[in-house]
Amino acid sequence: MVYYLEQHKFFDDRLNIVKKISSKFWIGRTYIDGKSTEKSSKTLDLAKAKKILFKWYQGMEYKRDEGIIIHDIQFNKLFKKYIDERLVNKDTSFTKNINITFNAFFKEFFHNRKINTIVKKTILEYVKWRIEKFRKLRKKVITKSTLDQDCAMLGGFFTWCYENEYKSKQLRVSKRWIKEIKSDVKDEGTSRTYFTIEEYNKLLKNSRRRVKESITIHNNKRYYFDREYLHQFIIFSTHAGTRVGETLNVKWKDVKFNHHKQKNKCNLKIEVSGKTKGRKIYTYFGSYYALEKIKDLFKKYDMKISKDDYVFTHNFKRGLNELLKDCNLKYTEENGRTLRRDAKSFRNTYISWMLIRGETHEVISKNCGTGVSNIEKFYSKHIQIDKFKKQLTELSNYKSLYQ
Repeated sequence: MVYYLEQHKFFDDRLNIVKKISSKFWIGRTYIDGKSTEKSSKTLDLAKAKKILFKWYQGMEYKRDEGIIIHDIQFNKLFKKYIDERLVNKDTSFTKNINITFNAFFKEFFHNRKINTIVKKTILEYVKWRIEKFRKLRKKVITKSTLDQDCAMLGGFFTWCYENEYKSKQLRVSKRWIKEIKSDVKDEGTSRTYFTIEEYNKLLKNSRRRVKESITIHNNKRYYFDREYLHQFIIFSTHAGTRVGETLNVKWKDVKFNHHKQKNKCNLKIEVSGKTKGRKIYTYFGSYYALEKIKDLFKKYDMKISKDDYVFTHNFKRGLNELLKDCNLKYTEENGRTLRRDAKSFRNTYISWMLIRGETHEVISKNCGTGVSNIEKFYSKHIQIDKFKKQLTELSNYKSLYQ
């Protein structure tokens, strides 16, 4: 089979200058590190093509000798490799979120851009594009936290690229770059939404009512299972202080039940993993109580539990939203702003209650896997300690907080 109409070899046959059937221009072809690479001279004149392609070839040789990356890879192709590697080595909810964001946004914007052509300016262009994309899709202003998360995902990816020698220069993506974009971005503030004792009791009371109604009104066993499961998820999360992703990553084999003669002193020791590297935590009795109830629930439905099974196998987002709206706790007001509550609010509640009880920032930081500075910045400055301290002097004494 004839591939070329004409070809000329140079530099001991290391450079081929060829005329392809599919192209009218002279093309240079060479092999670097066992991989073929080529360049079009964009000219019909052989003499001019030789001058252009000799210079290109010598440049490629120089890059190889200096250890400079030659075979640049397209963004989408390399990002898929990055996700596949994370799914094997770090199969977390955050990795799944990265994959979702890649398919929804990164893939469309970065597309076939070569990794080594992406610089700070490219990231700023992406942020501008993302703001406008969100505005068109949702008809509202994107939040800063969403853009921060995108930057964190891209930052992790480009660090991986540099460490694995796909990118010649490290690109440290910074959230501060967002401030350079002159566009509307909604800053949600620095506080974290949490539940007061009264609000939390109201939430559990309404949750328990909904569990009973699933039988007395709806006569639906599936409703009963889902609502009871959600009820125990709420109790566990509030008394463990884990991130949502960490909670959903917990398997039965990660949990050690610490029994005690005094029931309210029973607790759990759990190996958690998620956003940060794995750590061991100790929970309050409420979490112990919740997992015992989940075991009873599974037994009631003749569902076997394996040590390799996840404790929480459901996505509680829909059910939790329905519950929060049902008891008018979905939104709360703070300093003139409307803040939304979701599953993250249970961890925020745990941290807030620990601060109210007088626990040190260092202890909370260690158990929650976050920095002391974050405790100060996002929680302690925003809590009305005097208002709730009398109600929360001893968390384990409050039976209503875990039933």
